[in-house]
Amino acid sequence: MRSFRTCSGSRCRWSRTVHLLLALSIGSCSRPASIKIAVVFSTTWAFESLNEADQAVVKRAALDALRQAFDGFDVVFAETAAGDRTIRIEDTPYASNPRQLISFGAAGVTYPAAMVSSVHDDVLFSAELAAVRCPKVNECTKTRTELIEALGRGIGATAAHELGHQTGFGFSHDSPCVECYDGKSSTAYVHFFGVKHWSDQAVRRMRQVLPRK
Repeated sequence: MRSFRTCSGSRCRWSRTVHLLLALSIGSCSRPASIKIAVVFSTTWAFESLNEADQAVVKRAALDALRQAFDGFDVVFAETAAGDRTIRIEDTPYASNPRQLISFGAAGVTYPAAMVSSVHDDVLFSAELAAVRCPKVNECTKTRTELIEALGRGIGATAAHELGHQTGFGFSHDSPCVECYDGKSSTAYVHFFGVKHWSDQAVRRMRQVLPRK
């Protein structure tokens, strides 16, 4: 007959404690770290001369839109200068001729193998006015407050899309889905005033490359 060694009293409690600590250690080591995204607002805000209160509304709406886009994933967005990856909100760059845009109409740009993306708020503002068919802010069926808030959402939606183009991610495929963050359009009404979502293809990829909460 085979005999078994048993423990009792303090030895059993010590053994259980060691096993518990080991299990917790293994679990904590296997969990992927959160990804910190620096959102840098380096724009001049000159396209509509937004005051500080307007700028605060845009920033809040943009960050809220980003957090909503990545709900369920351990991706942290903050207005800060440094992070694991960066999104810059900035004016559209110009060529040597001040009247000639380098990337006319490009709401966002992410170069191959980059971990930094650009979002052009001036282009998005023009796209927003076109989406609601308004020539100017003061000649619109939407109030100024509604337009400023929606601009922030459009910036956030574009930033979410561009983040998906960064190296190692690849969950933005420029799909024809207008309501999708990974869709190729940033000029539709839903981009500013609607509710967006990721395509099934994008979600599958996001689950592969992003840590979950």
